[in-house]
Amino acid sequence: MKLPKTIASHIGERHGRLTVVSYAGPHQSPDRTRHKWRCLCDCGNTVDILASNLTRNHSRSCGCLKNELTRERETTHGMSDTPECGTWVHIRQRCCNPNSLDYPDYGGRGITVCERWMNSFENFYRDMGDRPSPEHMIERIDNDAGYSPDNCIWATIEVQANNKRTSHRLTHNGETHTVTEWSRILNINQGTLEKRIRSGWPIHRAFDPTMHPPGKLSMIEFQGEKHHMSEWARRIGITPNALWKRINVYGWSVERALTTPLRPKSS
Repeated sequence: MKLPKTIASHIGERHGRLTVVSYAGPHQSPDRTRHKWRCLCDCGNTVDILASNLTRNHSRSCGCLKNELTRERETTHGMSDTPECGTWVHIRQRCCNPNSLDYPDYGGRGITVCERWMNSFENFYRDMGDRPSPEHMIERIDNDAGYSPDNCIWATIEVQANNKRTSHRLTHNGETHTVTEWSRILNINQGTLEKRIRSGWPIHRAFDPTMHPPGKLSMIEFQGEKHHMSEWARRIGITPNALWKRINVYGWSVERALTTPLRPKSS
Protein backbone atom coordinates (compact mmCIF):
# COMPACT_ATOMS: atom_id res chain seq x y z
CA MET A 1 0.00 0.00 0.00
CA LYS A 2 1.32 3.38 -1.00
CA LEU A 3 1.45 5.69 2.00
CA PRO A 4 0.71 9.41 2.01
CA LYS A 5 4.02 11.30 2.02
CA THR A 6 3.16 13.06 5.29
CA ILE A 7 2.76 9.68 7.00
CA ALA A 8 5.65 7.83 5.35
CA SER A 9 8.02 10.59 6.35
CA HIS A 10 7.44 9.89 10.03
CA ILE A 11 8.40 6.19 9.96
CA GLY A 12 11.47 5.77 12.16
CA GLU A 13 10.64 8.88 14.19
CA ARG A 14 10.85 8.68 17.98
CA HIS A 15 8.30 10.13 20.40
CA GLY A 16 9.30 9.52 23.99
CA ARG A 17 9.69 5.77 24.28
CA LEU A 18 7.88 5.10 21.00
CA THR A 19 9.44 4.52 17.57
CA VAL A 20 7.13 4.67 14.52
CA VAL A 21 7.60 1.43 12.57
CA SER A 22 4.68 1.36 10.12
CA TYR A 23 1.33 2.75 9.07
CA ALA A 24 -1.52 1.16 11.05
CA GLY A 25 -4.40 2.37 8.88
CA PRO A 26 -7.11 5.01 8.95
CA HIS A 27 -9.23 5.78 11.98
CA GLN A 28 -12.74 7.00 11.28
CA SER A 29 -14.03 9.75 13.54
CA PRO A 30 -17.33 11.66 13.32
CA ASP A 31 -15.73 14.74 11.77
CA ARG A 32 -12.87 13.37 9.63
CA THR A 33 -10.56 10.49 8.85
CA ARG A 34 -7.49 10.30 11.02
CA HIS A 35 -4.44 8.07 10.77
CA LYS A 36 -2.80 5.66 13.18
CA TRP A 37 0.84 4.70 13.43
CA ARG A 38 2.16 1.38 14.65
CA CYS A 39 4.85 2.07 17.21
CA LEU A 40 7.41 -0.06 18.99
CA CYS A 41 7.85 0.88 22.63
CA ASP A 42 11.24 0.64 24.32
CA CYS A 43 9.74 -1.96 26.67
CA GLY A 44 9.10 -4.26 23.66
CA ASN A 45 5.35 -3.77 23.27
CA THR A 46 3.77 -2.77 19.98
CA VAL A 47 0.89 -0.30 20.04
CA ASP A 48 -1.20 1.63 17.49
CA ILE A 49 -1.35 5.37 18.23
CA LEU A 50 -3.28 8.19 16.59
CA ALA A 51 -0.91 10.43 14.66
CA SER A 52 -2.27 13.53 16.39
CA ASN A 53 -1.55 12.04 19.84
CA LEU A 54 2.08 11.50 18.91
CA THR A 55 2.69 14.87 17.30
CA ARG A 56 1.10 16.63 20.29
CA ASN A 57 3.10 14.51 22.79
CA HIS A 58 -0.09 13.06 24.27
CA SER A 59 1.32 9.55 23.90
CA ARG A 60 4.94 8.85 24.85
CA SER A 61 4.83 5.13 25.64
CA CYS A 62 2.59 2.09 25.35
CA GLY A 63 1.38 2.82 28.87
CA CYS A 64 4.43 1.52 30.69
CA LEU A 65 5.69 5.04 31.49
CA LYS A 66 2.46 5.94 33.28
CA ASN A 67 2.57 2.67 35.23
CA GLU A 68 6.17 3.28 36.27
CA LEU A 69 5.42 6.83 37.41
CA THR A 70 2.43 5.56 39.38
CA ARG A 71 4.52 2.88 41.08
CA GLU A 72 7.23 5.42 41.84
CA ARG A 73 4.68 7.82 43.30
CA GLU A 74 3.16 5.07 45.44
CA THR A 75 6.47 3.54 46.51
CA THR A 76 6.66 3.54 50.29
CA HIS A 77 8.89 6.13 51.86
CA GLY A 78 9.62 3.78 54.74
CA MET A 79 7.68 5.93 57.23
CA SER A 80 4.15 4.56 56.90
CA ASP A 81 4.07 3.47 60.54
CA THR A 82 5.48 6.69 61.99
CA PRO A 83 3.44 9.25 63.96
CA GLU A 84 4.49 11.90 61.44
CA CYS A 85 2.86 9.96 58.59
CA GLY A 86 -0.17 9.25 60.74
CA THR A 87 -0.55 12.98 61.36
CA TRP A 88 -0.30 13.70 57.62
CA VAL A 89 -2.96 11.09 56.83
CA HIS A 90 -5.24 12.42 59.57
CA ILE A 91 -5.13 16.07 58.51
CA ARG A 92 -6.02 15.14 54.93
CA GLN A 93 -8.89 12.97 56.15
CA ARG A 94 -10.38 15.64 58.39
CA CYS A 95 -10.10 18.27 55.64
CA CYS A 96 -11.02 16.27 52.53
CA ASN A 97 -13.16 13.28 53.51
CA PRO A 98 -16.83 14.18 54.15
CA ASN A 99 -17.25 10.77 55.82
CA SER A 100 -14.69 11.61 58.49
CA LEU A 101 -16.19 12.36 61.90
CA ASP A 102 -13.90 15.40 62.12
CA TYR A 103 -14.86 16.80 58.71
CA PRO A 104 -17.62 19.20 59.90
CA ASP A 105 -15.12 21.08 62.08
CA TYR A 106 -12.36 21.16 59.47
CA GLY A 107 -13.13 20.69 55.77
CA GLY A 108 -16.77 21.49 56.44
CA ARG A 109 -15.85 24.97 57.61
CA GLY A 110 -13.24 25.67 54.97
CA ILE A 111 -10.02 24.36 56.56
CA THR A 112 -7.78 23.06 53.77
CA VAL A 113 -4.44 21.33 53.25
CA CYS A 114 -1.99 23.32 51.14
CA GLU A 115 -1.10 22.06 47.66
CA ARG A 116 2.49 21.33 48.72
CA TRP A 117 1.33 18.86 51.37
CA MET A 118 -1.83 17.46 49.81
CA ASN A 119 -0.25 14.66 47.80
CA SER A 120 3.24 14.48 49.28
CA PHE A 121 4.10 13.15 52.70
CA GLU A 122 7.74 13.79 51.80
CA ASN A 123 7.06 17.53 51.52
CA PHE A 124 5.13 17.51 54.79
CA TYR A 125 7.97 15.72 56.57
CA ARG A 126 10.60 17.96 54.97
CA ASP A 127 8.77 21.05 56.31
CA MET A 128 7.70 19.77 59.73
CA GLY A 129 10.49 17.35 60.63
CA ASP A 130 10.28 14.75 63.39
CA ARG A 131 7.62 15.08 66.06
CA PRO A 132 9.66 16.23 69.09
CA SER A 133 7.93 13.88 71.54
CA PRO A 134 4.81 11.72 71.95
CA GLU A 135 3.21 14.67 73.75
CA HIS A 136 3.47 16.88 70.65
CA MET A 137 0.69 17.25 68.10
CA ILE A 138 0.34 19.39 65.00
CA GLU A 139 -1.06 22.82 65.79
CA ARG A 140 -2.34 25.54 63.47
CA ILE A 141 -1.16 28.96 64.62
CA ASP A 142 -4.23 30.61 63.09
CA ASN A 143 -7.16 28.34 63.88
CA ASP A 144 -9.15 29.76 60.97
CA ALA A 145 -6.42 29.10 58.39
CA GLY A 146 -5.47 25.79 56.80
CA TYR A 147 -2.61 23.34 57.17
CA SER A 148 0.54 24.77 55.57
CA PRO A 149 4.24 25.20 56.46
CA ASP A 150 3.78 28.78 57.61
CA ASN A 151 0.75 28.03 59.79
CA CYS A 152 1.73 24.78 61.53
CA ILE A 153 4.03 23.84 64.40
CA TRP A 154 4.52 20.83 66.65
CA ALA A 155 3.03 21.77 70.02
CA THR A 156 2.23 20.00 73.27
CA ILE A 157 -1.38 19.61 74.36
CA GLU A 158 -0.69 22.06 77.17
CA VAL A 159 0.52 24.68 74.71
CA GLN A 160 -2.48 24.08 72.49
CA ALA A 161 -4.79 24.50 75.45
CA ASN A 162 -2.99 27.67 76.51
CA ASN A 163 -3.28 29.06 73.00
CA LYS A 164 -7.00 28.40 73.06
CA ARG A 165 -7.43 29.95 76.50
CA THR A 166 -5.50 33.13 75.82
CA SER A 167 -6.14 34.00 72.18
CA HIS A 168 -8.43 31.54 70.42
CA ARG A 169 -11.81 33.02 69.55
CA LEU A 170 -14.80 30.92 68.57
CA THR A 171 -17.87 31.97 66.62
CA HIS A 172 -21.27 30.48 67.42
CA ASN A 173 -24.70 31.73 66.36
CA GLY A 174 -23.16 34.89 64.96
CA GLU A 175 -21.24 35.79 68.14
CA THR A 176 -17.46 35.61 68.59
CA HIS A 177 -15.83 35.31 72.02
CA THR A 178 -12.87 33.66 73.72
CA VAL A 179 -13.36 30.32 75.44
CA THR A 180 -13.27 32.09 78.80
CA GLU A 181 -16.03 34.46 77.70
CA TRP A 182 -18.12 31.62 76.29
CA SER A 183 -17.72 29.72 79.57
CA ARG A 184 -19.22 32.66 81.45
CA ILE A 185 -21.98 33.28 78.89
CA LEU A 186 -23.06 29.63 78.70
CA ASN A 187 -22.51 28.89 82.39
CA ILE A 188 -20.31 25.91 81.49
CA ASN A 189 -17.15 25.20 83.46
CA GLN A 190 -14.20 26.50 81.43
CA GLY A 191 -12.20 23.30 81.89
CA THR A 192 -15.18 21.28 80.67
CA LEU A 193 -15.59 23.52 77.65
CA GLU A 194 -11.89 23.35 76.76
CA LYS A 195 -11.87 19.57 77.09
CA ARG A 196 -14.85 19.29 74.76
CA ILE A 197 -13.15 21.47 72.15
CA ARG A 198 -9.82 19.60 72.42
CA SER A 199 -11.69 16.31 72.03
CA GLY A 200 -13.09 17.48 68.70
CA TRP A 201 -16.71 18.09 69.66
CA PRO A 202 -18.75 20.02 67.09
CA ILE A 203 -19.18 23.58 68.39
CA HIS A 204 -22.97 23.41 68.65
CA ARG A 205 -22.69 20.41 70.99
CA ALA A 206 -19.65 21.62 72.91
CA PHE A 207 -21.62 24.79 73.71
CA ASP A 208 -24.77 22.93 74.77
CA PRO A 209 -25.23 23.37 78.56
CA THR A 210 -27.59 20.38 78.66
CA MET A 211 -24.90 17.90 77.62
CA HIS A 212 -23.96 15.51 80.41
CA PRO A 213 -21.19 12.98 81.02
CA PRO A 214 -21.62 9.42 79.71
CA GLY A 215 -23.01 8.13 82.98
CA LYS A 216 -26.15 10.25 82.58
CA LEU A 217 -27.27 8.11 79.63
CA SER A 218 -27.05 4.70 81.22
CA MET A 219 -29.68 2.64 79.40
CA ILE A 220 -30.23 2.09 75.68
CA GLU A 221 -33.05 0.12 74.08
CA PHE A 222 -32.51 -1.35 70.61
CA GLN A 223 -34.32 -4.10 68.69
CA GLY A 224 -36.29 -5.12 71.75
CA GLU A 225 -33.28 -5.34 74.06
CA LYS A 226 -32.47 -2.88 76.83
CA HIS A 227 -29.01 -2.74 78.37
CA HIS A 228 -26.67 -0.36 80.12
CA MET A 229 -24.42 1.61 77.80
CA SER A 230 -21.38 -0.25 79.11
CA GLU A 231 -22.96 -3.58 78.10
CA TRP A 232 -23.81 -2.35 74.60
CA ALA A 233 -20.27 -1.00 74.25
CA ARG A 234 -18.81 -4.34 75.31
CA ARG A 235 -20.97 -6.17 72.78
CA ILE A 236 -19.89 -4.03 69.82
CA GLY A 237 -16.26 -3.72 70.90
CA ILE A 238 -15.90 -0.02 71.73
CA THR A 239 -15.60 1.99 74.94
CA PRO A 240 -18.70 3.39 76.67
CA ASN A 241 -17.31 6.89 76.18
CA ALA A 242 -16.95 6.32 72.42
CA LEU A 243 -20.51 5.01 72.25
CA TRP A 244 -21.78 8.00 74.24
CA LYS A 245 -19.96 10.37 71.87
CA ARG A 246 -21.50 8.72 68.83
CA ILE A 247 -24.99 9.40 70.16
CA ASN A 248 -24.55 12.67 72.03
CA VAL A 249 -21.63 14.45 70.36
CA TYR A 250 -21.89 13.34 66.74
CA GLY A 251 -25.68 13.02 66.76
CA TRP A 252 -25.80 9.44 65.48
CA SER A 253 -29.00 7.44 65.77
CA VAL A 254 -28.95 4.54 68.23
CA GLU A 255 -29.08 2.10 65.31
CA ARG A 256 -26.08 3.67 63.59
CA ALA A 257 -24.14 3.95 66.84
CA LEU A 258 -24.64 0.25 67.64
CA THR A 259 -24.10 -1.18 64.15
CA THR A 260 -21.17 0.86 62.80
CA PRO A 261 -17.84 -0.98 63.28
CA LEU A 262 -14.70 0.80 64.38
CA ARG A 263 -12.71 2.30 61.52
CA PRO A 264 -9.30 0.64 61.04
CA LYS A 265 -6.40 2.83 62.09
CA SER A 266 -4.50 4.48 59.25
CA SER A 267 -0.97 3.24 58.83
